[in-house]
Amino acid sequence: MKNIIITICTLLVISCSTKVSSQIQEIKNEQLNYVLGTLRTDSIKSLLINNTYITTYFYVNESGSANTPETDEVTDNIIFTVCESGENFNCKSYQLKNLLNPKIDSIFSDKDHLTVLLTHMKIDDNSYKSTKTSIKLPLPEIK
Repeated sequence: MKNIIITICTLLVISCSTKVSSQIQEIKNEQLNYVLGTLRTDSIKSLLINNTYITTYFYVNESGSANTPETDEVTDNIIFTVCESGENFNCKSYQLKNLLNPKIDSIFSDKDHLTVLLTHMKIDDNSYKSTKTSIKLPLPEIK
Protein backbone atom coordinates (compact mmCIF):
# COMPACT_ATOMS: atom_id res chain seq x y z
CA MET A 1 0.00 0.00 0.00
CA LYS A 2 2.82 2.38 0.90
CA ASN A 3 4.49 1.74 -2.48
CA ILE A 4 1.26 2.49 -4.33
CA ILE A 5 0.88 5.85 -2.52
CA ILE A 6 4.52 6.76 -3.26
CA THR A 7 4.06 5.82 -6.93
CA ILE A 8 0.87 7.89 -7.22
CA CYS A 9 2.54 10.92 -5.56
CA THR A 10 5.57 10.59 -7.86
CA LEU A 11 3.33 10.45 -10.93
CA LEU A 12 1.40 13.53 -9.75
CA VAL A 13 4.62 15.49 -9.21
CA ILE A 14 5.92 14.49 -12.65
CA SER A 15 2.58 15.37 -14.24
CA CYS A 16 2.44 18.79 -12.55
CA SER A 17 6.06 19.65 -13.37
CA THR A 18 5.53 18.66 -17.00
CA LYS A 19 2.57 21.04 -17.30
CA VAL A 20 4.48 23.96 -15.77
CA SER A 21 7.65 23.47 -17.80
CA SER A 22 5.72 23.27 -21.05
CA GLN A 23 4.37 26.80 -20.38
CA ILE A 24 7.76 28.41 -19.74
CA GLN A 25 9.28 30.30 -22.65
CA GLU A 26 12.69 31.92 -22.81
CA ILE A 27 12.69 35.70 -23.19
CA LYS A 28 15.15 36.45 -25.97
CA ASN A 29 15.03 40.26 -25.88
CA GLU A 30 18.55 41.17 -24.67
CA GLN A 31 17.66 44.68 -23.51
CA LEU A 32 14.70 43.42 -21.49
CA ASN A 33 16.85 40.68 -19.95
CA TYR A 34 19.48 43.26 -18.97
CA VAL A 35 16.89 45.55 -17.38
CA LEU A 36 15.24 42.70 -15.48
CA GLY A 37 18.60 41.38 -14.33
CA THR A 38 19.81 44.73 -12.99
CA LEU A 39 16.59 46.08 -11.46
CA ARG A 40 16.99 47.63 -8.05
CA THR A 41 13.97 45.94 -6.52
CA ASP A 42 14.04 48.29 -3.52
CA SER A 43 13.25 51.21 -5.81
CA ILE A 44 10.21 49.91 -7.74
CA LYS A 45 7.25 52.14 -6.95
CA SER A 46 3.75 52.30 -8.36
CA LEU A 47 1.26 55.13 -7.84
CA LEU A 48 -2.31 55.79 -8.92
CA ILE A 49 -2.84 59.46 -9.76
CA ASN A 50 -6.19 60.57 -11.26
CA ASN A 51 -6.97 57.19 -12.90
CA THR A 52 -3.42 56.89 -14.23
CA TYR A 53 -0.87 54.40 -12.94
CA ILE A 54 2.76 55.39 -12.99
CA THR A 55 5.40 52.83 -12.12
CA THR A 56 9.08 53.65 -11.77
CA TYR A 57 11.85 51.10 -12.19
CA PHE A 58 15.48 51.91 -11.43
CA TYR A 59 18.20 49.73 -12.93
CA VAL A 60 21.97 50.06 -12.73
CA ASN A 61 24.52 50.54 -15.48
CA GLU A 62 27.85 48.76 -15.65
CA SER A 63 30.61 49.32 -13.11
CA GLY A 64 32.42 52.61 -13.65
CA SER A 65 29.60 54.14 -15.70
CA ALA A 66 29.69 57.34 -13.63
CA ASN A 67 33.10 58.10 -15.18
CA THR A 68 34.53 59.28 -11.88
CA PRO A 69 38.31 58.83 -11.77
CA GLU A 70 39.60 55.89 -9.74
CA THR A 71 36.14 54.63 -8.71
CA ASP A 72 33.72 51.96 -9.84
CA GLU A 73 30.74 54.21 -9.18
CA VAL A 74 27.70 53.46 -11.31
CA THR A 75 24.89 55.50 -12.77
CA ASP A 76 21.24 54.48 -12.82
CA ASN A 77 18.59 54.50 -15.49
CA ILE A 78 14.92 55.02 -14.72
CA ILE A 79 12.00 53.59 -16.67
CA PHE A 80 8.66 55.32 -16.20
CA THR A 81 5.60 53.34 -17.27
CA VAL A 82 2.37 55.33 -17.51
CA CYS A 83 -0.93 53.42 -17.88
CA GLU A 84 -4.56 54.44 -17.85
CA SER A 85 -6.50 52.44 -15.30
CA GLY A 86 -9.52 50.43 -16.37
CA GLU A 87 -10.26 47.27 -18.27
CA ASN A 88 -7.84 47.86 -21.13
CA PHE A 89 -4.44 49.02 -20.00
CA ASN A 90 -3.07 51.56 -22.47
CA CYS A 91 0.59 51.95 -21.43
CA LYS A 92 3.60 53.91 -22.61
CA SER A 93 7.13 53.59 -21.23
CA TYR A 94 9.85 56.23 -21.13
CA GLN A 95 13.48 55.96 -20.11
CA LEU A 96 15.86 58.43 -18.50
CA LYS A 97 19.51 57.33 -18.65
CA ASN A 98 22.80 57.81 -16.83
CA LEU A 99 21.80 59.57 -13.63
CA LEU A 100 24.11 59.59 -10.64
CA ASN A 101 22.31 58.76 -7.40
CA PRO A 102 18.79 59.72 -8.57
CA LYS A 103 15.89 60.10 -6.15
CA ILE A 104 12.30 60.88 -7.07
CA ASP A 105 11.05 63.79 -4.98
CA SER A 106 7.45 63.93 -6.18
CA ILE A 107 5.06 63.01 -8.96
CA PHE A 108 1.90 64.94 -9.71
CA SER A 109 -0.67 65.28 -12.47
CA ASP A 110 -1.41 68.36 -14.56
CA LYS A 111 -4.08 68.64 -17.22
CA ASP A 112 -2.41 66.62 -19.96
CA HIS A 113 0.75 65.20 -18.40
CA LEU A 114 2.43 63.87 -15.29
CA THR A 115 5.33 65.82 -13.83
CA VAL A 116 8.17 64.00 -12.09
CA LEU A 117 10.52 66.02 -9.91
CA LEU A 118 13.80 64.32 -9.13
CA THR A 119 17.17 65.05 -7.60
CA HIS A 120 20.44 63.57 -8.83
CA MET A 121 24.13 64.30 -8.54
CA LYS A 122 26.22 66.01 -11.20
CA ILE A 123 29.99 66.14 -11.33
CA ASP A 124 31.44 69.60 -12.02
CA ASP A 125 35.16 70.32 -11.63
CA ASN A 126 35.69 67.03 -9.72
CA SER A 127 33.05 67.87 -7.11
CA TYR A 128 29.53 66.53 -6.69
CA LYS A 129 26.61 68.94 -6.96
CA SER A 130 22.98 68.17 -6.33
CA THR A 131 20.76 68.93 -9.33
CA LYS A 132 16.97 69.09 -9.54
CA THR A 133 15.24 68.02 -12.74
CA SER A 134 11.61 68.21 -13.87
CA ILE A 135 10.30 65.70 -16.42
CA LYS A 136 6.93 65.82 -18.14
CA LEU A 137 5.34 62.53 -19.21
CA PRO A 138 2.24 62.55 -21.45
CA LEU A 139 -0.90 61.01 -20.05
CA PRO A 140 -2.10 57.95 -21.98
CA GLU A 141 -4.91 58.40 -24.47
CA ILE A 142 -8.19 57.04 -23.17
CA LYS A 143 -9.55 54.42 -25.54
